[in-house]
Amino acid sequence: MTYIIEILYKFWNITAEMAPYLLFGFFMAGVLHILLPRDFISRHLGKRGIIQTFKATILGVPMPLCSCGVIPVGASLYTQGAGRGATAAFLASTPQTGVDSILATYGLLGPLFAAVRVGVAFVTGIVAGVVVDRIPEKGNGTALNRSEDFTQEKANTSVSSLITYGFYTLPRDIGRSLVLGLIIAGILGAVIPEHFFSETIGSSPLAFLAITAVAIPLYVCSTGSIPIALTLIHAGLSPGTALVFLIAGPATNAATIGTIWNLLGKRSSIAYLATIIGLSWIAGWLFDGIVTGTGIGDFHAEHAGHIQWWNHAAAAALIAILGHALIRRKIIKSSEKSLFSDTQERIVLRIDGMRCSHCAQSVTDSISSNANVHTAEVNLDRGLATITGTSLDRELLARGIENLGYTVRNE
Repeated sequence: MTYIIEILYKFWNITAEMAPYLLFGFFMAGVLHILLPRDFISRHLGKRGIIQTFKATILGVPMPLCSCGVIPVGASLYTQGAGRGATAAFLASTPQTGVDSILATYGLLGPLFAAVRVGVAFVTGIVAGVVVDRIPEKGNGTALNRSEDFTQEKANTSVSSLITYGFYTLPRDIGRSLVLGLIIAGILGAVIPEHFFSETIGSSPLAFLAITAVAIPLYVCSTGSIPIALTLIHAGLSPGTALVFLIAGPATNAATIGTIWNLLGKRSSIAYLATIIGLSWIAGWLFDGIVTGTGIGDFHAEHAGHIQWWNHAAAAALIAILGHALIRRKIIKSSEKSLFSDTQERIVLRIDGMRCSHCAQSVTDSISSNANVHTAEVNLDRGLATITGTSLDRELLARGIENLGYTVRNE
């Protein structure tokens, strides 16, 4: 019973510290959503060269795309003619940050940590792009339908669009990962003694190796990783080791590596992974060197005991927003009904790898681009695409979805 109370206490304190910054981050994410529609990104990155690699990184760092949401966007950029370097730069830099996670990092880990995280995301994006651009590939990865033309989207600049995306769509996408991260942080904080890691592996190379082995295959969003990183520091891991987790976790996972393997080729995927690991270790080592003797290792003490009433109010609002988004998602899932005519062909495809609304929208766009498709309904939770139309080509539809980095299986 004592452990449960301690877990809840840790969970609430971390949530209260993050909440004001995260709520403001949701608002800014909504602003970016209406100011930077997907056709804008495609226009500015749909060419080859170092300039596009740089622009891909600049655009990627503040964008609120999670570790899986970035995959279809990156694949779309590549199929629309973006260079291999620009694609790799976008895939490397975007999931590490985002305006919501930058502000949450500032609130929970401090301004220096937030600034370093942004700087590292920018550097890894540029370096990964340059390295991949210089890697020769046999066949240049999977043969995709690359085109310089793309469909223009009309930006919805209404306030309702901002609120819907910032306070429903984005919380729905990252809600489960964020809540899971907070719960894990609460459990670790209650179970692992303070300074446990400092008395065992500390800041040795073994710590970097261990945290990398955990981070690379793990699906973790840039925001959900923050409370875990804070708890690891409380338990005695160095800030540099936590930084390695914050870099490698969001930027690498099985889906991302698989997508790069299919899009850009085997050598590029190996080079991408080696770049992320190498730069995260260098950044962690340098960060530990910078903070040694500066007292930043005790930055959490600055926050402890300074939680104000508005922190608690913001935490309650955050939990209400996440709860509404996740519960509504569940209700929509359970109340779905088939509206298709019996006179139409109907195909159901099972799609592995979709995790957020960006994934579902990208799949929907890919299916709807087929002239024979009348309706396309993508169920994110069940991983199903229900398609109606005339003279439907199952293989062609599946190939278009797989070009986005997903796996299609017949239902």
